[in-house]
Amino acid sequence: MTRSVLTRILPFASGYGVEVALTIRVAREGFIVLEVPTGMSHAETGRDLKGFMHRGKQFVHVAKVLGGCLFRYGPFPKKKFT
Repeated sequence: MTRSVLTRILPFASGYGVEVALTIRVAREGFIVLEVPTGMSHAETGRDLKGFMHRGKQFVHVAKVLGGCLFRYGPFPKKKFT
């Protein structure tokens, strides 16, 4: 991410919705979004109460970000493909 992109999209959202908000804000500003492979791994949670609570917390954070972006920006304009 370049400095010019960074200055146009700050501040970042907090919590588990940061990636979703970042992607939406960058795309809404007209920048190109690329997925870059990395060597990171994901620490999976189990199918127990603690794991379900963790995923529920993630869901709430992402839902808040999506709702906030919808309220702030409105729906994405329909793009016509040629």
